[in-house]
Amino acid sequence: MAKGGWTRVLGVSVLTGAIVMGALPLAPSRAAEPYNYAEALQKSIYFYDAEKSGPGVTGGRLPWRGDSQLSDVRVPLGVNGTAKNMTNLSSDFISRNLSVLDPDGNGSVDVSGGFHDAGDHVKFGLPQTYAASTLGWGFYEFRDAFRSSGQEAHMLEILRWFSDYFLRSTFRDAQGNVVAFSYMVGDGGVDHAYWGPPELQDPVKYPRPATFATAEKPASDQAAGAAAALAIMSLNMKDSDAAYAARCLDTASALYRFARQYRGLGNSDGFYNSSADDDELAWAAVWLYSATGENGYLQDAAGVSGTSYTGDLKKIMSSTTGTWKNTWTHSWDTVWGGVVLRLAELFPANAQYADSARWNLEYWSGGKVPHRDTGDSAYIPRTPAGFSFATGWGSARYNAAAQMLALIYDKHKGGTAFTEWAKSQMDYLMGRNPMGYSYLVGFPSPELDVKHPHHRAAHGSTRGSLTDPPNNRHILWGALVGGPDGSDRHNDLITDYVQNEVAIDYNAGLVGALAGLYAQYGQGQQPLPNFPPEIGGGGTAVPAAPAGLKAAAAGDGKAVLSWTASSGAASYTVKRAAAGGGPYTVVATGVTGTGYTDTGLTGGTTYYYVVSAVNSAGAGPDSVQVSVTPAGTTPQPAGGLAVQYRAGNTNPADNTIAPHFNIRNTGTSAVQLSDLRLRYYFTKDGSQPLGSWVDWAQIGSANVLRTFETAAGTGADTYVELSFADAAGSIPAGGQTGDIQLRIAKADWSNFNEAGDYSFDASKTAYADWGRITLHQGGTLVWGTQP
Repeated sequence: MAKGGWTRVLGVSVLTGAIVMGALPLAPSRAAEPYNYAEALQKSIYFYDAEKSGPGVTGGRLPWRGDSQLSDVRVPLGVNGTAKNMTNLSSDFISRNLSVLDPDGNGSVDVSGGFHDAGDHVKFGLPQTYAASTLGWGFYEFRDAFRSSGQEAHMLEILRWFSDYFLRSTFRDAQGNVVAFSYMVGDGGVDHAYWGPPELQDPVKYPRPATFATAEKPASDQAAGAAAALAIMSLNMKDSDAAYAARCLDTASALYRFARQYRGLGNSDGFYNSSADDDELAWAAVWLYSATGENGYLQDAAGVSGTSYTGDLKKIMSSTTGTWKNTWTHSWDTVWGGVVLRLAELFPANAQYADSARWNLEYWSGGKVPHRDTGDSAYIPRTPAGFSFATGWGSARYNAAAQMLALIYDKHKGGTAFTEWAKSQMDYLMGRNPMGYSYLVGFPSPELDVKHPHHRAAHGSTRGSLTDPPNNRHILWGALVGGPDGSDRHNDLITDYVQNEVAIDYNAGLVGALAGLYAQYGQGQQPLPNFPPEIGGGGTAVPAAPAGLKAAAAGDGKAVLSWTASSGAASYTVKRAAAGGGPYTVVATGVTGTGYTDTGLTGGTTYYYVVSAVNSAGAGPDSVQVSVTPAGTTPQPAGGLAVQYRAGNTNPADNTIAPHFNIRNTGTSAVQLSDLRLRYYFTKDGSQPLGSWVDWAQIGSANVLRTFETAAGTGADTYVELSFADAAGSIPAGGQTGDIQLRIAKADWSNFNEAGDYSFDASKTAYADWGRITLHQGGTLVWGTQP
């Protein structure tokens, strides 16, 4: 996950202004809204109850969560009777600072509490501090909305759980200086080998080391992020618990001094690599300035000499004149968007801050709010249904964060244009999208939402399997899943951690955005009483057969199926036969909508279909059979086509198949990618369902579509077929697609045996033409040999 890019346009700006803590009045609310924003806000906060770690969870708001990771209470230092040092601290450092690290002499440190990162149980530094500060910021801006919707107490409880963890993880000497700050607990590689509830995770089998920032091993990005969160918490608590607010502010100041003195990026075991610390330092500085009014913090972040910045802003702005064109948004690794917007709030007369914040939101609106410079056509890509789309991995989180910033901007600057854009995006996430369901788990109801979030605790497997049970045991209320691709498609599969995982940074912007939207549109709306109900997902009986099954023929060997939803169904299974009455072969499972398109069929051949509905109780009976005879097209190839291949993973006996492809057009005419079908043949080695991901593609990962089909022949019982969306465009004469990096894994992450697989060749580590991969154009084989 990379930081966003930026460009600079020079012009005239005014760098003056005074601190303004008040807010402009909100625009009038609208009536008869289709979605209950009070309920959505209520549920979105409950997600954090599902992510709690440590003691004190049992007896909380979710009956299916309990105390977990209790080994974090006593992480051994290898002294005072403990056998092993489970930290990154050197023995010499521990010896010199033992009285600070281990004042009670039990040979360990207490770094318990905090929140699990996502569907796993590691406590990673940057997403933890980002989530805490962003949630706190949203609460600070829209506190009245939390109060009037009945969510103020719950939100403060979540924020305090974060702050208590940061306070507990900060070790200070007698002079108040930070000696060490624990910013990560757990090991991603070890933790991800476990699939099950956190309460059952064995700390012996899955040990949880603690990673610290020290003068020897600096992590200024992590420490500054925590400083920002604690500074915001001091503002949120100063009127209700002055002593706690003072403690948060004092610790924030100490962490900030520590981060400034010892610069360096922290470790994340490769999962959340930080690209810089300047933004986190500036983020902490602007909030410490907000909390204290001390000008030194402001100078650190935005100090100026002449027309040049001397503070952290020099990282992104070469001059005090001009607009910073930020094409990313406020996120776990890049908080510059938040920094600039906060400065624009504090100094409303500063044109550069205001113009830079506004340009970013205009960009994110995709042109719905045009740039003031009518010649500026730079806007974020939008899906066909109008969703502002930044990247395929967790697209919804970035969109939700941009919504929150848009609502804060309109609150302080006046107007409703960005608010209306944010509402359109939130309504998309809530169900007004081509998939027909909500990306917020349990909202508006468990029947109208995404069903299979990638989350160990909610799934509740006791067998270490992503497919046992077939549906989640518990509803992960309010969790925002990764979201759609650039073509509005989404895989509601527990195995798809790109589109269907959840995370504490995903919900952080969502909560603030929902509060802002409730303030604008939610007057009169109420949260649900007696929430949450003590139920799980799915029904108690198998669902009835789907009614109204219809099949329509389409060109290019396709059959388009549709049916009426069955009550209590979590998903549907589609089966196909070559003769009326069967036998049937399963062609698709886990279909969450009420339609399916079967592709790769032979034109002029009649096919027979039935569909069954599935929930936690099992599969219901088959529907009435329908038949269809798809049309076929046999266009002649427009030119020579060839497929190049290299093995992205040369190990034949691990849990991942990773073929990389490049399609070359050696002909004299352009070829539409949407006319092509590429097939890679292999053995699936078992009965586990398969998942696939496009880690990177020059033509856009979202434009590469994948299906698995049955194959026959030596070294192949399965093939994955790659097809391409219209947005992928064409391959010009003499051109190529460039890298298409595919990855395949089983639902239970068990190993493959690729030795002897038809299309696999470990010797091909550089691209070369490979005839054991086939390419069809308009239904005609134009490259390769089938097994």
